[in-house]
Amino acid sequence: MNGSKIFENYRALGYYTNHVPLQIFYHERLKENFIVTSVGKSYHIYNASKLGISRVSDPQDDDISCLLVSGNRIYVAVKNNIKGYERNKQDFLEFQKHERVVHLMITLGKHFISIDKGSTVIVWSIESQEPYLEMNFNNETFEISAVVHPMTYVNKVLFGSAQGTLQLWNVKSNKMLYEFSGWGHAVTVLKQAASAIHVIGIGLANGSIYIHDIQMNETVVKLTQDWGPVTGLAFRTDNAPVMISASTQGHLAIWNLEERRLISQVRNAHDASVTGLECIEQESLMVTSSSDNNLKVWIFDQSDGGARILHRRQGHSAPVSHVRFYDDTNLVSAGQDSGMFLFSVDHDRHNKSMGKAVWNKKAEVKRIMPSFSQISCEGRRGSDWDDILAIHKANATATLWSCKRSTLTNHLAPHKKSHAISCAISPCGNFGFIGYQDGVVQCFNMQSRIARGQFQGVHNGSVRGLAVDGLTRLLVSGGADSKLVIWHIKSKKVITVLKMAASVARLRLHEDSAMVAVALDDFSINIVDLETRRIVRKFPGHEDRVMDMTFNSSGKWLITSSMDCTVCTWDLLTGSLVDKLTVDQAVTSLDMSPQGQFLAVSMIGEPGVFIWSNRTLYMHVPLKALTVEGEELGDIDDNFETAEQLANELVTLSLQPESRWANLLKLDIIKYRNRLRAPPKLAKSAPFFLPTIPGLVPAFAVTKSTDGLSTNETKINFSSSSGLDKVLIDCIESGDSTEYLSLMKTFGVATIESEIRCLEPEPGAFPDLLLAFLKVTRLALAAHKDYELVQSYLSLFLKIHNKELMEHKELLEELQEVESAAADSWRRLDTLFNKGRCLVSYQRSAIL
Repeated sequence: MNGSKIFENYRALGYYTNHVPLQIFYHERLKENFIVTSVGKSYHIYNASKLGISRVSDPQDDDISCLLVSGNRIYVAVKNNIKGYERNKQDFLEFQKHERVVHLMITLGKHFISIDKGSTVIVWSIESQEPYLEMNFNNETFEISAVVHPMTYVNKVLFGSAQGTLQLWNVKSNKMLYEFSGWGHAVTVLKQAASAIHVIGIGLANGSIYIHDIQMNETVVKLTQDWGPVTGLAFRTDNAPVMISASTQGHLAIWNLEERRLISQVRNAHDASVTGLECIEQESLMVTSSSDNNLKVWIFDQSDGGARILHRRQGHSAPVSHVRFYDDTNLVSAGQDSGMFLFSVDHDRHNKSMGKAVWNKKAEVKRIMPSFSQISCEGRRGSDWDDILAIHKANATATLWSCKRSTLTNHLAPHKKSHAISCAISPCGNFGFIGYQDGVVQCFNMQSRIARGQFQGVHNGSVRGLAVDGLTRLLVSGGADSKLVIWHIKSKKVITVLKMAASVARLRLHEDSAMVAVALDDFSINIVDLETRRIVRKFPGHEDRVMDMTFNSSGKWLITSSMDCTVCTWDLLTGSLVDKLTVDQAVTSLDMSPQGQFLAVSMIGEPGVFIWSNRTLYMHVPLKALTVEGEELGDIDDNFETAEQLANELVTLSLQPESRWANLLKLDIIKYRNRLRAPPKLAKSAPFFLPTIPGLVPAFAVTKSTDGLSTNETKINFSSSSGLDKVLIDCIESGDSTEYLSLMKTFGVATIESEIRCLEPEPGAFPDLLLAFLKVTRLALAAHKDYELVQSYLSLFLKIHNKELMEHKELLEELQEVESAAADSWRRLDTLFNKGRCLVSYQRSAIL
């Protein structure tokens, strides 16, 4: 992705392996085996015990063509370059000399060998990163297709060719030691036998398997599989004379080498050719991978010597066509392989395979239905009945799925023989709607699957989009006849018909705002308001067909994808384009999570789902209006300052935090709660001999405490040190309270309380400052500024000086004036609030 301000890559879901053969290594410190698989431009490391993800590498510049594990390094071949990564480190060694794509690599002591498509063999020194030897073969006479390092053969390498011959070379002296004539078919696999030193397993393109002694040049065992070329060989190392072979059809054959016979077979182990096949050392476990995006660990515990699946990581074997969030952390994906998966954004252990769409689940041979053309999910009643509705390409039958049970549950009887084009589920989860090619929309109950009526007679072509409002009261349908029809669901009657500028391609509705996004065949997007039933926004900008649309959680943004390889974010409030990003492959489907944290997208040719995070949730992202080409519209001053008062009839609040004014009336409680508590003092011990006063009457001598304080009282000066008294007088003379409020905003809570308390007059004097405070407060209320501050200061003033106010008539008269000014301000606000409430109530009653 390139050029997005809002979204950034977070993770990819549903990627486990591809056609590149897997690698296995043993970790000495952890005492555990790990599996390395390629997933396009990155590689994954899984633990063999539970297939838990251990590490995901950084993406390479291009797709990985070959993998090799040697020592503590993982070597990755990308086109004609090789990089060696240390485990859990980003530092790498780079090996560059090949001119064509590298497709084979093996380890040879402190060296490793790489072979490219041009049959150029390079022996690399790991320490110096320099080539030790370079060998060039002619593809017309000897095209290298397989390679193996025979056990105990120092500096020896056996090459297999597409012409069928084999050659044993000493790479130290650069000499060919022997050439095997072969068996007339291309060599596809070379594998060292587990227990025999000189024995090599050789797989051919015609399905033949030879267990050959290269020292004596004799064939020990010959086997044949009837499933096409041999794509993999593996030997068990747990003292069992068993060999496993793989085929291009996804089948596995298990052979007993002592009895020279087939003991078991695993049909359809993978949906595609098995490209990775390895047995784990000293364990009865086998690992397989394929281009169908499946990684499986098998255990040999069957009575006939066969294997069963112990662990698996499974994804789509074909590109994903539709994605929809089921809840905040789980999303449903439907692929072109007719399979449906439930992926978790949090962790891979929550991923579930919901199976494939089949015509009859109970049949022995299950026929796969066509791929999905659209899905709709609603989880509000998912615990009670089906909550996913799917339709299929060029087919009239729809399927119902249960997310809780993770399976296909039922098929819906087709309407006549017309193909289903669109589908939707009501927000309540009780009703499903299917739009057909003949212009009919059928409604049915999701629980009983019984038809509940049809919407017909308006559309003259196929119904391409359906949407249901949040109250399950209105149904919106868009057709190829350029009509956007709003139906009343209960009565099945037409409410409004809007004629669009072109044929409707698809619909997407935001429940809270009742806004419907309508994508047209002219590549434009219209926003229709269901309340007013008219077009409120038009977004022209895409240069190709719009593939999908989604709203963010607040309904402020509309995110669209198109076949022009762009993803655009439109601001509905301003009606402008605010973000545009370009991707390598066109986005076929996208959906925003309910809380707006993630955006899930699927791309052309990708069997996984990409998750993009919303950056605006955790950082400030300035968004400016963009042109269709993605350029900013002029320079906008980010330092724009809002006017202090927008209008005289409005009441303006201050920008002061609540901590500066909300707790003024509770300041005494806060001081009491935060008062200092002296630590407990130990009582003085009495002297052994009590002192007495000499005289006729015996009396004890009482010593005076030295801890007492001075009895001299200090006179506290209550005059204001901040000059508030002078400011009040100046404000009365000028008739403006701005200076007073500016000074009070600089004080803390304790200072504000102290300043107001210092307004108290001397005993017997007239309260000039109290009267001045009330007059300035009246001026502030009349200005309609800093409304909450003035009210808070006035409340604290009344609490402190309530006795003085009751004793002077002048203060009471001024207080009445202040009360009148405050009532006028609130009366104006109350009137506006009542008007707004009445307008909203009228709109609801009139529409409903």
